[in-house]
Amino acid sequence: QAIFSSSAPKQRHQKGAGWHLPCCEIAPNFAPIVLCCFQPTVDTASAQMEQLAPLGVFFVAQNLCPKLAGIVPDSVLSFLPLILTAITFFVMKKIGDAQTEAASAALVGKEAPDFDVEDESGKQSLKAFLQKNKKPTVIDFYQNFCPACVPAAKQIEELAGSEKYKDKVNFMLVNLGSLDDSKKYAKERELPGNAWHGHGRPSAEYGLKYIPHKVLLDADGKVVKNFSVKLPSDLDDVLEGSKKDS
Repeated sequence: QAIFSSSAPKQRHQKGAGWHLPCCEIAPNFAPIVLCCFQPTVDTASAQMEQLAPLGVFFVAQNLCPKLAGIVPDSVLSFLPLILTAITFFVMKKIGDAQTEAASAALVGKEAPDFDVEDESGKQSLKAFLQKNKKPTVIDFYQNFCPACVPAAKQIEELAGSEKYKDKVNFMLVNLGSLDDSKKYAKERELPGNAWHGHGRPSAEYGLKYIPHKVLLDADGKVVKNFSVKLPSDLDDVLEGSKKDS
């Protein structure tokens, strides 16, 4: 593989002479890494397939390129791995999004599936937590490695500490890794501790694939929205609905 150099002369593709990219080594080589990092995913088979498929296509395309030298123009051949990787990524993303939306929509209107949550005070079921705190609830599932989870977690903490929502809504930050991970995250991100913060592994019914993944529950513990939760507007709608019901 030729090393990129702006001063190096352009090298043509030659059969049997190895695969050399003339002027765009960086883009095709980093394409699968960049594409697969657009949205962090949880460790599920479908998420792994979505990430591995573009990588597989990329390496197959790289091996195929020398055989196409002289048949396909150099200008096209140089970008072929990138093009095929991008197409595969967007196709897999579209399929994944449809699966996530279907799984998310299936929970709306139903009682939130139970799972254990744990903080420094101990372990309890989500159902037990909701029975003791009968208020609308926002759950934010996250993991430490996720860049997009940082602003989401800080927004949860901000809302939990505001006068408008304090004592009226349960805000839960649920780390998918471990309780130690949640403590480390709170310390490193300097979270003020307004929201409940701990660890939990939700059931497959929640359809977790991308993170952050938010779930909005009403005061009865029923799912109002799953995954695509807009804060604070969706929460305001739930609170307004609770006022009308009362």
